[in-house]
Amino acid sequence: MSSGTARGPRDDGGRHNLPTGSTGSDRTAFLRSFLRSADMVKFARFIPSAEDIESGLAAASRFLEETRQRDAAGTAAEAAPGAGAAHA
Repeated sequence: MSSGTARGPRDDGGRHNLPTGSTGSDRTAFLRSFLRSADMVKFARFIPSAEDIESGLAAASRFLEETRQRDAAGTAAEAAPGAGAAHA
């Protein structure tokens, strides 16, 4: 047995990766992986390394910021003149 730090079940060494400008399916895969990791910590008593914690926190923050930007862009597009239903 090795005496190294225990890792989670992910193949990426425990790091969360969310590419900048990611697609909807990338975001869904990221969120699924992130929540699975959180479940491992909460229910299986997995103890992530400090690096894993920092990586997860940074990725979650980036995910939230990109979501806010997408929501703001969608709201602005809906409010733009000529968007939506035709006026009578």
